[in-house]
Amino acid sequence: MTETDLAWAAGFIDGEGHIGCGLYKHKGNKRSYHNAILCAAQVKPVPLHKLETMFGGTVRFCGDEYGGYYEWRVYGDNALRVLTQLLPYLVQKHLQAALVMELQLSKHLGTSRTSETPVEIVARRCEIYRELKQLNAVRKAHHAERLSELAPTETLGVAIVQSHENNNHESQQEIAGRQN
Repeated sequence: MTETDLAWAAGFIDGEGHIGCGLYKHKGNKRSYHNAILCAAQVKPVPLHKLETMFGGTVRFCGDEYGGYYEWRVYGDNALRVLTQLLPYLVQKHLQAALVMELQLSKHLGTSRTSETPVEIVARRCEIYRELKQLNAVRKAHHAERLSELAPTETLGVAIVQSHENNNHESQQEIAGRQN
């Protein structure tokens, strides 16, 4: 894989992906465990198939005959392997990737399937899980403000808005100039 391929994949994941972990229950007992998840979704599958070719994982269709989307996913150590390659190129989701990598690596700290995981490692995994949920929830919250009180809202139910996540805020003079 070229550096360009890795940079493209990281940019795609930064914009369209999800980096997190799931909390699962073992079948037959009450113990739970965390597992890394890396996924991306699109209406058209072409970029997802490129990710699948580059890193493995699976692309599947989610929906029904009325519509849907395609999703690419990798889990566990496969997600760790992909994130290790993408970490130097990630911008928006760098922290999520580092946390997921820490969580997944903690599964290899001298424990086996039959031994109990030390309490401090379990506590750290739970802390990472909560931190990831908070980081990913912030990403989902879109705060916007109307650029003009004159912007129509009734005809189509939409108005021109400016995202608070955009650091390129327009000055009041620029907004006023556009209204004239």
